[in-house]
Amino acid sequence: MPEYTFEIYGDFKPMIYLDGKPYLDTHLTFSRYEEAAAWAQNEIVRLRSLTPAPAAPAQQSERILTKWGFRSRFRFSERVAIYDAAKADTGVQVIIDDLFTLENLDLDDPAVAASLDYLVGLGLLTSERKTQVLE
Repeated sequence: MPEYTFEIYGDFKPMIYLDGKPYLDTHLTFSRYEEAAAWAQNEIVRLRSLTPAPAAPAQQSERILTKWGFRSRFRFSERVAIYDAAKADTGVQVIIDDLFTLENLDLDDPAVAASLDYLVGLGLLTSERKTQVLE
């Protein structure tokens, strides 16, 4: 939330700061410090009500990986074996096309587990490695 503060200077002229930087220099001059302070505090309350709270940054789930985040879960030798197998098995090529080229991949997507099961069935991955990849 932005932090508003105020300072009164000169002939009771309030100055409002936003996060330590000058934000509003009023042209109003008050006859007493208390009036200037009350005006500044009321103005800060009004400004805060007009300033939307900053949106929380979108957080990507730890279970959603980038393309490289997913590929890097496989050892180099496993990736080589998968690509070699794709030359003879169209199903493996489809898995490469489907999983290794996505911008973001959700590890909880049932299609991911099914694809890895296919690779386990071909002996390209062990069940233990499948579990590690999906952790």
